[in-house]
Formats: sequence, C-alpha cells, structure tokens
Amino acid sequence: MEKTNNRKIIMITGAGKGIGRAIALRFASEGCLLVLISRSADELESVSGEILRKGLVCLTIAADISKEKDIKRIYRTIIDRLGNLDILVNNAGRGSIGKPLTEINTKDWHKTMNTNLKSIFIMSREALRIMIPRGKGKIINIASMASRRGISLRSVYSASKFGVLGLTESMAAEVKHLDININAVNPGMVETKTFRKAHPDYNEPDLMHPDDIARVVTFLASEDAAAIKGSIIDVSNGQHLN
Repeated sequence: MEKTNNRKIIMITGAGKGIGRAIALRFASEGCLLVLISRSADELESVSGEILRKGLVCLTIAADISKEKDIKRIYRTIIDRLGNLDILVNNAGRGSIGKPLTEINTKDWHKTMNTNLKSIFIMSREALRIMIPRGKGKIINIASMASRRGISLRSVYSASKFGVLGLTESMAAEVKHLDININAVNPGMVETKTFRKAHPDYNEPDLMHPDDIARVVTFLASEDAAAIKGSIIDVSNGQHLN
C-alpha cells in the first residue's frame, strides 16, 4: 500500500478533459492525492503529466464506468494501492443525443442511462461502503441544468440528469446522521469540446469556463461546506434567467 501522508484521497471520473480535467487540476493545486478515471488512456496521460510536472502525484485508471466490472476493478485498485477514499466526484457523463423521442432507440437510452445514472449509483455505492464504516466522506455528483426542466430533443439526457438529482437527495438522506456530505452540481453551458460539437455557433457572453464549475466542486469538498447536505447547486452564470 502506498503512503498517502494524510493527504485527502479524491477520485474523479471523466477526468481526462473538460470539467473533469479542470476539477483534477484544481484539487492537485491543493496538494490532494488524486485518482483519475477516464476511458481514454491518452487523455489521462495528458492530465497526469501536467500534474506530475508540478511535482505532485496521481494515480490513473483507464476504465469505462458504464460497466460494473470496470468499477469493481477501480475500487480493488484503490483499496490495494491506497486503502481509503475521502472524496468521490462523479463527473463522467454522456452528452445529449439531440433527436426527437420517436427516433431514439433503446440502445441509445441504455448507453445514456448506464453512463449518466447507473454509473453514479454503482460508484457511490462502492464509495459509501468505504465511507460509512469510517463515518465520514464526501460525494459530489455533476448533473446538469437539464435536470431542472425537460428540453426538446434532449429527453433521454434530461431524464438521466433528473435521476441524478433524485439519487443524490436520497443517498444524502440515508447518511445524514454521519459526517458524509452528498451533493450535486448543475452546470449550465460550459466551453468544452463536447459543448462545441453540439453547439458550434454559440457565442453568447454567458458561456462559462470549466474552472467555474471546478471552483464550486472544490468548495463542496472543503470543510467550509460541512453543513451542506443533499443540496443541488445550480452554476449557470444566469443562463436560465430571462
């Protein structure tokens, strides 16, 4: 088992790019020991290289969190290598399909639900099996402003994100008597490659940067947020306002 020197151990899914990468770099700047998860080994190498150049340490695991066997492998690695987990950030997600409901097949439905909702259920379940015996820990789920209101041509995506909020609130209620904080963050539109692929012509000044989300996540992971449990934090830069 590796020495952690009492540093917080934080696992981030979807850490290879976009919001996940920004979250990883911000936690790294605070000296945390990071476990970075992504399907892409190349993306993990890129972000971990940036962290290592700063003289910091991280553990990378290439895995598909839509598959339970991969999640089991992730947690076996964490227990074997680190022996603990303080904070889980469920960031990995699948983007919206952008089709009318009548054109969406069940394969698309399952792909979206497996990545956006089922993975959070399994990742959180395994994290809580570590955190509950210790009586402390934090789980932060990245949802979407699409969880607040159904959006035309985004029915499956919205449904998955609505589910994340229900799961977050239910899990938080189960462990409210412990020092375990479970919350969710709803990002609005953020400048990422995934967003640009779906919205190539968007040029409004309210578009956010991934670090805008990362700052909120690191706050929720801090002791200053100890009294925040079962909350859903909207981070939209006013995009939802008329």
